[in-house]
Amino acid sequence: MPDTTPSPAHAATSSPASHDNSSSTAGRVAQNSFFERFARAGFVVSGIVHLIIGYIAIRLALGDAAGTADRAR
Repeated sequence: MPDTTPSPAHAATSSPASHDNSSSTAGRVAQNSFFERFARAGFVVSGIVHLIIGYIAIRLALGDAAGTADRAR
């Protein structure tokens, strides 16, 4: 007859409390619609910042020959 007792590692991962984040503070915050909108806005702002940095890097790499250096000083 096979041993049907769960191993300690299996017992720790199969408890309902370990999979249910809704009872924890972090789980409640993550389910909040305001937090979700705030997080999405953060991703959008991060993307815009990356695009601006990329634009500046490309402009620097290609060089802007329109201006001249001022050697008056």
